[in-house]
Amino acid sequence: MIRYFTRSNDSGVNYPILRYADVLLMYAEALNELNGPTTEAYMAINQVRQRARMNNVNVLTDLKDLSQTQFREAVFKERRLEFAFEGQRWFDLVRSGQMVLVMQAHGKTSAQKFHELLPIPQREIDANPALQQNDGYKYQLFVSYLYSSFCKE
Repeated sequence: MIRYFTRSNDSGVNYPILRYADVLLMYAEALNELNGPTTEAYMAINQVRQRARMNNVNVLTDLKDLSQTQFREAVFKERRLEFAFEGQRWFDLVRSGQMVLVMQAHGKTSAQKFHELLPIPQREIDANPALQQNDGYKYQLFVSYLYSSFCKE
């Protein structure tokens, strides 16, 4: 039975799906990747920083005069600080190609490039033989299959 939400059974909890700060930082990043750090890109990232400093200019100054690489790094740092404990860091690390480096620097020495992708569910591969399992998972899934097939009690 499928249950639909109505006004009578709403919880009243508003879960943020996308925050305005996320939109601004994505916009700043996109502008930087297209044209380098433009005035508009600075306005977007500095708007997030202005809200965070709560009118205390001594705490968090506006960004200015950065190269494209420096601006990119500033955006990723701002995202790391702005979205701490919100579950977005992983995706930023994967998207930027820094996942393995950062995870290994924090003691996760088994982190490998193939961990950026999840394994394709076996039922999807069975339904479409043209699909190939993502690298790194082929052997692990085979071992899991052997264990589940032959080691049952």
